[in-house]
Amino acid sequence: MEILIKGLRFLVTQDDDRRILRDKDILIKEGIIEKVGNLSESADEIIDGRDLVAIPG
Repeated sequence: MEILIKGLRFLVTQDDDRRILRDKDILIKEGIIEKVGNLSESADEIIDGRDLVAIPG
């Protein structure tokens, strides 16, 4: 199953700079994050992320 979360208000990263990204999408396949960015893929389920924050963990 693929899930696409579109337009996350904030996406908190765990990179060395601990960046916080805005208005990004996450594509999840079989429970694993496959892609992050401004995505045009389709998915089995699409979630509106405009009022959501994604954090690691």
